[in-house]
Amino acid sequence: MAVLPDFSFRLADSSTVLKTSDIPSGKTIVVILFEADCSGCQQTTDSLLQNINKLKDVQFYFLSTEQLSQVTLFRDYYKLSKYSNITVGQDHKNFLPTYFKSHGTPQIALYNAEKQLQGIINGKPNINLLIEKITSIH
Repeated sequence: MAVLPDFSFRLADSSTVLKTSDIPSGKTIVVILFEADCSGCQQTTDSLLQNINKLKDVQFYFLSTEQLSQVTLFRDYYKLSKYSNITVGQDHKNFLPTYFKSHGTPQIALYNAEKQLQGIINGKPNINLLIEKITSIH
């Protein structure tokens, strides 16, 4: 079973670089590849935030290959900084689109608490099915 790949990404504060190997195990991990002007990404983010109370024990990583200014704009528009379980960053080496052979956004990768891949969703998901899938991961 595939595990969370080792790559680095820049946080929206522009100075901090994190490695996925630094992400602790123990919680379900959801990696969302997004673009700030993608309507499916915007709708998915809105829907996730409306249901965030059901997802408190899930760690979200919203990552984009866009310029840091776009990443920051997205983070600030949705006030994502106020959620302790949401991290927003820039995939500054364009790792994710290549690794996942992405053909668009949003692309959502679901990992269990041991960082093992549980599924990939391409495109705007049915939010109820997405939440059900996320909460069923152990």
